[in-house]
Amino acid sequence: MGFNILHCRFYKGMGWEFEKNDFPAVKKFVENCHKYNIKALAYVQFSTLYYETLQAEIPDLLSWAAVDYSGKPQTYHGGEYYRWMPCIGKRPFIDYLKKIIKIGLEECPFDGIMFDNAHTYACYCPACQNEFRNYLGVHPAAKTLTGLPAFDHVLIPPPADDDQIKDPLRLLYVEYSTDKKKEIFKELHDFIKSFSPDYIVSANLGCIRRYSFSRQFALDAFKLKDCFDIIVSQSGNAPVWQENICINRIREHKLAQALGINILALSDHDGSLDIKNINSLLLNLAENFAWSGIPVERTIMAPHRQTGSTEPGIDKKKIYFSRFARFMENERTMPEVTDYCPVTILYSRESVNFSRLSCRAVMTTEEILLRSHIPFNLIAASAGADLKIPENCELLIIAEQYCLSDNQNKQIENWINAGGKLLITSKSGSCNENFRERRFFFSEILHKNSNVIIFHPVPNENNIIDDWTIKIRRPDNITEFASLVKSMINLPYSITAPESVMVNVKTSSSNNYFMHFLNYNAAINQKIRVKTLKKTRAELCFPFEETTHFFKQNNKFSFTMKTPYALLKFIK
Repeated sequence: MGFNILHCRFYKGMGWEFEKNDFPAVKKFVENCHKYNIKALAYVQFSTLYYETLQAEIPDLLSWAAVDYSGKPQTYHGGEYYRWMPCIGKRPFIDYLKKIIKIGLEECPFDGIMFDNAHTYACYCPACQNEFRNYLGVHPAAKTLTGLPAFDHVLIPPPADDDQIKDPLRLLYVEYSTDKKKEIFKELHDFIKSFSPDYIVSANLGCIRRYSFSRQFALDAFKLKDCFDIIVSQSGNAPVWQENICINRIREHKLAQALGINILALSDHDGSLDIKNINSLLLNLAENFAWSGIPVERTIMAPHRQTGSTEPGIDKKKIYFSRFARFMENERTMPEVTDYCPVTILYSRESVNFSRLSCRAVMTTEEILLRSHIPFNLIAASAGADLKIPENCELLIIAEQYCLSDNQNKQIENWINAGGKLLITSKSGSCNENFRERRFFFSEILHKNSNVIIFHPVPNENNIIDDWTIKIRRPDNITEFASLVKSMINLPYSITAPESVMVNVKTSSSNNYFMHFLNYNAAINQKIRVKTLKKTRAELCFPFEETTHFFKQNNKFSFTMKTPYALLKFIK
């Protein structure tokens, strides 16, 4: 069916003594995979302690469990009685995971490890309270931020759902918990690689664009990017056009590219994917491919939850999956291409982590550009690193990114003085990386420069769902803002297409353009028109139908999409 790597059950968190009975069948399955050149990663549950079985093996299991603010064990679903969450500060838990990993890598021909459910909740046990105090004691800015002379009696702040984290202890706890998670996963990464540097290390972090990613789950993609070879971003963002909203995983791919990480953007029947609709399955593959991710189909071999049989329609899927695999193989022979992105949006780690408004402002800006078919990328900025604005950036957009360091502000100012164009909201950069307000707004310093336009933030906060599923309604001033952006860049083409069609444009070293069109409303035939500045030949490919059309020398190209995916190549 065209796939070459999969996740295989190994350890679900129920205890090795309970789960080892099935291990011979697991080993046989992995051996069979290798006969067909398919790699298999061992599934290892990270965030669940199934005490119903595991406690028979670990009598003091309760001491491994994370504790909520009221002193009760944290549970996976919050408020339920089952699936205890682990306290990652407990050394016996980490050592037990290492024992499981060692068995998997030494006694089975696995090709690596995939940690599922890499998130954890805050733990308020005495050991974690003390570790947080020690963290504050060595943090260079803790005393200045909190005004406290010592931290011997500080407590981890209780849960809160504020849109902005300005409380210095809450802010420092976000940094502590994400640093701790990085420390643990780096240790596990190095442990796995010690068996062989060729082993693949992967983890399911959930949706990497979820607003609560750091504050609730102690996950920070900036910090974790060097801990994994592949990051699984599982979400409810199964691609579909629904009530004039485009649900997609493009944002996840954009951030992954900005961070330089390999991403497997996963959504399936748990993520609202309609597995009975072949167009949904095809769009699922094409979206990942077009935005340089890893094409994935989770339900290929999954048993039906009620019947236990494999999913119905597998023969029908096989036809399209095989076609897509052949298309991908052909595309590998093409010249190296990169995303064409004249527009860059600043994605500030500190701003997005500490302010939901900052998070939503970026998402709204992305939404306008996606619906308007304006190509863009993200620049992933962290206060501790240099701000590297791409050389081919014609326009930088900074939308409500409040928390920028002095060095970041200075680098932006230098870039503008060298001729760079900037669209910025008035409050962007008004605080430092610790959310402390500056005496002067950054925009006030820049506004006299003719290359700078200060714009009002798009009022769209109440039209956004930014959780497991990201849903963004059409912003009111989309036409006005898109026109402003287009006036500040030099696009070598124009695209006329419905807003339910998303486009990713790539270019080669010889300046040939490759336009990936994805039809999120595949139930409707979509009319597409492309106009180029110069006449050129073009090739239009529909991979799932295995049909190709050729255009003679022209500068206007029109076609109708009756399929989820099309690729238009310009040939000089």
